[in-house]
Amino acid sequence: MLLWRQSYNNTVLVGLNNNNLRMFSLILDLIFPKFCIDCGKFDTHICENCYEKINFYPLAIKLKIQNSSLEKIIVMARYEGVIKKLITTLKYKSIKNIGQTLARMIYYTTDFPQVKVITSVPLHQKKQCQRGFNQATEIALELSKLSNIPFIELLKRTKHSQPQAKISDKNKRLTHLKNTFVLNKEIPNLKSVLIIDDVITTGTTLNECALILKQAGTKKIYGLVIAHGS
Repeated sequence: MLLWRQSYNNTVLVGLNNNNLRMFSLILDLIFPKFCIDCGKFDTHICENCYEKINFYPLAIKLKIQNSSLEKIIVMARYEGVIKKLITTLKYKSIKNIGQTLARMIYYTTDFPQVKVITSVPLHQKKQCQRGFNQATEIALELSKLSNIPFIELLKRTKHSQPQAKISDKNKRLTHLKNTFVLNKEIPNLKSVLIIDDVITTGTTLNECALILKQAGTKKIYGLVIAHGS
């Protein structure tokens, strides 16, 4: 039923005015109410008590990547507990508006750089069709609205590669994404770009995306992710 709500929501909301959108949203909330991802409390994806359980990162993380194309990578929290449940539910149960919740958490808890453009790590078309959306893009779009920084889909993925988290050999993680990303469109020389992703392990995915943007003339590139996990 949650899958139905998401697909129905994507179809019906097109063309409705603001008043009708609010009414329709209220009706959907009555039929398919939200519950806290951890304790089950009604009418929220994460309640105040469960929010307090999150282990937030205070600083940017340092990665063991040679010749990094990133200025730095900012991580909001550890990939555990409540945060892990939110991300996995967003990705694998198609609760799309959890992306908005995570973006708001980033906006209010993270000191991210003020850049010219926000973009996201792309999914391969096959995986995006299976999932119905790109979770990183959903987070990036909401962060764009909150920060008034424009979102542009700068990159696309050309290879359907194995997820980083499923590769146990860390050396293989550092190399298996080579030549996976290309520019989605011709772009002007951008001064600064913020790349959004959900989870980071070695940082290879973000760095490969940043390399393409750097080669296209982007001066400063930053990574921003929800969580860091092994």
